[in-house]
Amino acid sequence: AACDGSASNAGAGATGIVAWVESILAGAEGSSFLAFLAIVFLGGLASSLTPCVYPMIPITISVIGASSDQGKLKSFSLSLVYVLGIAATYTVLGLAAAYSGSLFGGMMQNPWVIIGVSVVFFALAAAMFGFYEFALPSSLTTKASMMGGGGYGGAFVVGTVAGVVAAPCTGPIVALLLVKIASDYTVMQGVAIMLAYSLGLGQIFLVIGTFAGIIGSLPRSGAWMVEVKHVFGVVMVAVGIWYLGQLIPAAIMSGLWVGVALLVAWEAGGRMALVKGPRKAGRVALAAVLLLAGLYFALKPAPVVDETAVAEQHVTWGSDHEQGATLAAQAGKPMIVDFTADWCAACKELEHFTYTDPAVVQCSAEFVPVMVDGTDKTPEFERLRKHYKVRGLPAVYFVCPEGEVVGDLTLKGFEPADSFLAKMNRALAACGTAAAATEG
Repeated sequence: AACDGSASNAGAGATGIVAWVESILAGAEGSSFLAFLAIVFLGGLASSLTPCVYPMIPITISVIGASSDQGKLKSFSLSLVYVLGIAATYTVLGLAAAYSGSLFGGMMQNPWVIIGVSVVFFALAAAMFGFYEFALPSSLTTKASMMGGGGYGGAFVVGTVAGVVAAPCTGPIVALLLVKIASDYTVMQGVAIMLAYSLGLGQIFLVIGTFAGIIGSLPRSGAWMVEVKHVFGVVMVAVGIWYLGQLIPAAIMSGLWVGVALLVAWEAGGRMALVKGPRKAGRVALAAVLLLAGLYFALKPAPVVDETAVAEQHVTWGSDHEQGATLAAQAGKPMIVDFTADWCAACKELEHFTYTDPAVVQCSAEFVPVMVDGTDKTPEFERLRKHYKVRGLPAVYFVCPEGEVVGDLTLKGFEPADSFLAKMNRALAACGTAAAATEG
């Protein structure tokens, strides 16, 4: 039976955009994961426009041997093999990150590890902004660029080392993706993510290798490439702050997001205000709009939590998983298993804004809710974390009475009450279908 009524969006206004971004970044199934792959592909495409990648263009031409007397089909196939070589390099990294996911996920429950990850992203952002050079030894990159030979084998070998040569620019972006894979994604998803990034990065080589004549129409390297690196720098600063959000009070986080808004505005047009040019006014106007929008969302007052209402009306959670599973099987009700911790900011948002909504509370009567507290990392928590393959908090699972997890409904971040209620109804429908099939 579906739950009637509609949930309010109390508390969702100030976090709506953040919740949407988190759903894409943390979504492991369905459309959210496809959206994340699309973003990763575009990130790879943008990476190909950084200064470190352009030196690989003449090497690509020499390896592929694109010329007017070589057919377009042969040039395309060689270029494709070259790009597959790039993909092979990054996919191996994705596999390694995914296989370490269980260990990494457990470590990410330690506040000091979270701080360390944030510092790493801030350091990578500093490299993007040019404060220091993130580079491999020149002897290594020179040797790598000279590897390979002729034909498809040579194209593949040189493709595998192209990512190494481009490491000064792609390294920080790849590091960001590997952290996300290790903390949130399975092995196959990790492969898909790094494959999407590789294909995005390789598009420029695919086009140039197939149509050698297009090289003359490519934009010349210059200041615009530095701006591309700065965009990635801003993204990494935001990711570092996002990780700190699990530990820092909301008031301080608002101040940090104001800083991000100022940084975005400066990169969009503030620096251009110091120089003259026909597009100066437009860039400054864009910076002003971005600044105002950023300040609005960063400083928008958080909804006031009525502690009395929280105490009087909330989902009633059990704490014994085994007892909950037994009760669910006997009553024929699905379970809601919520992994939480005191230091998890998004977990607290769920408790204050989602689990106190009247419609959600009413619908919870159709479930057996169990909350697993990981604040102290007890042996029982570790056992359940491994059983459900939890990689980060929050993590909310819908489990049918017979013990099957409804995977496409798994929640890995804050979700407003209306969206959560929709998932509850979908879980009831999915488990009802599963139960019917079992009985039949």
